[in-house]
Order: sequence, then C-alpha cells, then structure tokens
Amino acid sequence: MMTLILAILLFISSPSYAMEMIGFGAAAGGCATQSTDQSFTSANSAAGMNGDLTLGQSITAGITGSVYSITVRGLGWVGGAGQLVARFGTTANLSSSYLGETIAQDIIFDEDTHTYELLFPEGSRPSQTSSGTYYITVINTGQDTEDVFDLLIHDTGTYAGGVHYQGGVTPHDMTDGEVTGYDMRFITKVCD
Repeated sequence: MMTLILAILLFISSPSYAMEMIGFGAAAGGCATQSTDQSFTSANSAAGMNGDLTLGQSITAGITGSVYSITVRGLGWVGGAGQLVARFGTTANLSSSYLGETIAQDIIFDEDTHTYELLFPEGSRPSQTSSGTYYITVINTGQDTEDVFDLLIHDTGTYAGGVHYQGGVTPHDMTDGEVTGYDMRFITKVCD
C-alpha cells in the first residue's frame, strides 16, 4: 500500500504531469470509461466572453447514453477571473430548463492543450439518444468587463451535426443567436 501511495505522489509531482484538477466534486463513479461522441477540434479564431455572452453549439448525438463531459478549448482569462459553466439540453434556450449542468469547480484543465473538460456530476448526468439534436451552452461567470475568457471557434462552419450560437443578455439563452458559418471547438464524452 505504501508503494502505491508513493508511486502516485511521484507521478503527480512529476514535471510532465500537465493536468490540473481544478475541483474534486465530480467523480467518475459509474462512468469509469468514456467514449468521445461528437467533436469538432478545428479552431482559427476566438470569441471573448464574460457574464453577458453565451457561446454554444447544437449537435447531433451519435451514441445513446449519459453525457460525462463537454470539453472546450480556450486561451484562458484575458484578465480578472471567472468560472466556466456548461449546460446541455434539447432547445437553444437553456436559461431555465435543461437536462444537465456542470459544476464550475469540476473542471479538468490541460495546460499543454488549453482544454477545459467540464464534468457533469454523478447522479445528474444528462442523457442523450443517438440521432437526437441537443444544445450545449457555455458561460463565463465573471461579470466584470475584465473577466473575459477567450473560447476558440472556427469560422468555416464545417461541423455537419449542428451550428454555432452566440447568445445575448440572458445566460444560457441562444434563441436569437445562430451564427452561420462558425462552429465552436468542442468534444462531448458519453459514459461507456
């Protein structure tokens, strides 16, 4: 037992250990392995967002199951601070009705790739059905003008399973914000 603890400590303290768990509330429980369902990983521009801008994407699910996480890629906070929160649901307006919401502290950040994996809590993971249309929203909880997070997007709109949205005043509401020709950089994972 002591050897195992020592091996884990050595791994975590290793300089090559690039992942940082920002929070510890969401364990993999019941979801020890996951499969990538939908992804769009091209990016050539960024959209700066603070508390008054929702960025999102509609997707077409390829796997039936419980959604484990949504990963986005960003350049980070330009200044100030905030937290990323994602919602998952069946309409472009996820301001009050949605299937699942990530907890702001439960993020796995990879500093090498600048990816932020937003985890859905065990026991309240949203379910999706193959071929169903779903919506992802991401907000930055920072309310000040300097609390800007740059989220990566792509300006050629080549993800065939949905479209990019940029919402306005109400957080998680994208009903008037379809942006033709753009897609958000994202990955969804589903529990195996």
